Amino acid sequence: YFFLQKHSETKYLKKGFAKVKGYFIEIVAGYGVRPQDTLLVAALVVVSFSLKYYFNSLKVVSALTMSLGVFIGFGNIPDGATPSYLLLAESVMGSILIALFVTVLANVWFSEK
Repeated sequence: YFFLQKHSETKYLKKGFAKVKGYFIEIVAGYGVRPQDTLLVAALVVVSFSLKYYFNSLKVVSALTMSLGVFIGFGNIPDGATPSYLLLAESVMGSILIALFVTVLANVWFSEK
């Protein structure tokens, strides 16, 4: 019921930034009670960056492997294969989303029912 309560609160907010923030938290973390939402966002980040690497002249498997490695925080990155700002952006997103997933999962596991 917590998710539905928070969804209703966000739905009826009148202020612009507060409403955008509420929907962002709903989509990315499910208000802290839906870890599968965080996994879905993480998968979308990996796939979207791997598509960018693919269109930047890498093979499909190489692009997906490099994207997943950068997202997790390690990986073999060929020199000059892709702009470093993309690698940095994906690495930061990966760190944040992994920490968010662990936090949301711990919240679900250890919350009182």
